[in-house]
Amino acid sequence: MAIKRPQPNRKKKIEAQTPLDEELFATPIDRPEYGDIFASLLDFASEAGPPAFGDPIERPRQTPLRLPRPRLSNVQKGLLAGIVFIAALVAYTLLKVVPSQPRPEARSQQDPMQNQQTSFQPSYTDSPAQPSLQSPQPSLPVAEPAPAYQSAAISLPGVEPLSLQIAEKLYLSADYESALATYDKLYRRLPSTEAQQPLRDFLLLRMALCSRNTGRTQQADNMLRTVSLSRLPMLRALARYHQSITLMQRERYLEAATRAYQTLALVEVVDYDETWLSAVRRQCSFLAAEALTRSLLSLRDADGDLPAELWTRHPDIDPFVNLDEAQLRVFLASGSEKLDEALLAPQIRPAREEGHWTVVCNGAPIEELLSRFATNTGYDLQWLDDGKAALEEETLRRRPAYIYLRSATTQQVMTIASGSVGLLARMDASRSIRIVDPSTYFSLADHTELLAEESVSLWQRFLLTAEDDKRVPSAHFALGLLHTVREQTDEAIAEYKLVANRFTRDELASHALLHSGRLKVALRDYVGAQADLQQLVNLYPETDLADRACLYLADATMNAGLYEKATELYRKVYNLGLSRDSQTESSLGAGRCFYETGHFEEAAQWLSRYVALAQDQNRREFHAACLLLGKTYLALDRPQQAHAALNLALRGDLSRQQHVETITTLVRTYVQQGLYVEALNILEGANAWQLSQQESVELLLIRAKILRSIGLQKKAVAILAEKSQFLPNSALKGKVALELATCHVESGDLEQARKTLSEMLTVVEPGVLAHEIGCELAKICLRVGQPDQAISICSQLLEHTEDPGEKRRIQTLLAAAHREKGQYEQAVSVLLENRAASARSGGGLPDQTTGR
Repeated sequence: MAIKRPQPNRKKKIEAQTPLDEELFATPIDRPEYGDIFASLLDFASEAGPPAFGDPIERPRQTPLRLPRPRLSNVQKGLLAGIVFIAALVAYTLLKVVPSQPRPEARSQQDPMQNQQTSFQPSYTDSPAQPSLQSPQPSLPVAEPAPAYQSAAISLPGVEPLSLQIAEKLYLSADYESALATYDKLYRRLPSTEAQQPLRDFLLLRMALCSRNTGRTQQADNMLRTVSLSRLPMLRALARYHQSITLMQRERYLEAATRAYQTLALVEVVDYDETWLSAVRRQCSFLAAEALTRSLLSLRDADGDLPAELWTRHPDIDPFVNLDEAQLRVFLASGSEKLDEALLAPQIRPAREEGHWTVVCNGAPIEELLSRFATNTGYDLQWLDDGKAALEEETLRRRPAYIYLRSATTQQVMTIASGSVGLLARMDASRSIRIVDPSTYFSLADHTELLAEESVSLWQRFLLTAEDDKRVPSAHFALGLLHTVREQTDEAIAEYKLVANRFTRDELASHALLHSGRLKVALRDYVGAQADLQQLVNLYPETDLADRACLYLADATMNAGLYEKATELYRKVYNLGLSRDSQTESSLGAGRCFYETGHFEEAAQWLSRYVALAQDQNRREFHAACLLLGKTYLALDRPQQAHAALNLALRGDLSRQQHVETITTLVRTYVQQGLYVEALNILEGANAWQLSQQESVELLLIRAKILRSIGLQKKAVAILAEKSQFLPNSALKGKVALELATCHVESGDLEQARKTLSEMLTVVEPGVLAHEIGCELAKICLRVGQPDQAISICSQLLEHTEDPGEKRRIQTLLAAAHREKGQYEQAVSVLLENRAASARSGGGLPDQTTGR
């Protein structure tokens, strides 16, 4: 019988030679990239394997259908070994190829100091977060998103020297790309410690300015935002100054003013050159005044035609020039101890100069600071919430204030303190101070008036301290704009004339003369406007304003009634051919002048040029010119051309008065051509317009005349009688009565005509209309055989008539009435008096039957 030999030694031997599954498929700690490749195999192999070789095999008692425990066959082991071998080859190939390619980490691995610091870019840009340089990245290289600042593209060669002095020279020479790369290297070298933080913030400020000058606006904004929160007050002030300039360029004016006030509030914390401090104060004051002025002009839509020279480029206030590292460290660290005086509460005390105060505040709420200051100065503080919610109002009053003012007046303290938190402080003579939030308002008129008052005050205070500043003309010009917006025309003209006469070589002088001339035109002071614009043309003929000035000068001359001289100016501008727009406007002006002087041929020629040159035919001026052209053609007895021009005028957006004038002129062209039906159709279509009562009556009278001219007197009488019943105005009733009487006369009903005029003569007021009604009534009385009534009417008319021509006309009617009664002596006496008056005036004897 065979004996079963136990084999314990063989089992131990196999266990000793065969590695465990976890050891076979596990990933090395320093090789994490391969773990992902064999993750599924590791899960599979980690399960329990088959029984060891030599163990007793016992027949299981379970049913034979149960699945056996998983185990690896020799074929599977061979495949697995092949996979491992291939993976090793792939890994070896990658390790040989990847290091030969340029990698972003190569430069940082060469410098052990840089490996200790993380790049500043992920903190100050909006690019996706990148892993730290400390973290191992042995995985397959994946293309990373390009950061906002590609330092590799502008990095200096590694062999070049590197120092702060080199970076400063590059910055001062405007080589901002190289300066940015150099500052970046210096920033990475400095360890992130408390001692090195001032220099790191300084380098960050320099990098922000370089980034802004190279077009990396988002990166510059993020860096400036970080520096503006620095614990160093001077860097904080400088960062907010540059933020103010950026916000001004983006037309966020109120925020720009706040940043300028924040700079003013902290710039005195450092004991620096007084000349530099004075320049910074002046610059920040100019910034604040400019910001509020431009905010007001934008709200009033008055910022569209401003000279580019008005808002000059803001200088870079740089206190770090010619400072070495030791001096720079001392300069950056100074000032913090002064703010520490107010750690617990704001410090307010009188300064050496009378009426001045020393104010220190280190983050206290603005309400606490202003309340303490108002108490010390004896002012009443008023908060105007403008209906804000309680929570919003509380947040506004708790805004932190950081201020260090060595010696400032009460007004300066209130203005800077309020402005540094985005508020305005308005002081009045009753020693009360109103605190207003300019970012919200309910009444636009009140808000713009508030901004105007504050802007005028800021400019006036700037001019008091900046007599030798080159921006004084800009300040006076801005005051002129503010006075114009406030409709203070005389004050605005005075400011413009001051700029033009005192600063004749400044670029704003010509613009000041132009604005002054335009304001005088609006005041109908055409003589004064002509003088200003003539001065502009004579002194600045080479400027771009020359053609515009000539046009304004011609307009002012035409409005003054000097049509011949205005025509010469318009023709001069047209012949210069500076632009199509100038030729278009000058053609229109010349056409108007020729029309007013009765030179209709020349007027039609110039107006036709305007119609041909005009590019925008939707403007109201274009259709008004077509109306004038139609009237010109009608005066030249060219009804067809007038008809075409007037129809073109009716297509536009005319004023109501121009529309009625166009209708009446077009009707005259139809009547002149004998097209009465078309004329009536035009008048009926005009009823859809919202016309005034007087304009409706004028069109009604024209319609009645047309009906009368084609023999429809009864229809004319019907429409006139119906309309006259609802006219409350006696003057309009008088005009309708005259036309109604004429219709009665032409239809043969003289008695009805006499009755109509007799009733109206007792109602209408004395004047030209009453005189005309009386004359017509006297004629009708003569025709119906009532000379006594005619004599009475003419005698009354002579008593109220001063015009010689009208007197002769009435005397002729009076003589005819006396002759009708057989009173020949009285008739002769009246005729002799009439002849003498006619001889004195040089006129002939009128027709005795008609009185004309």
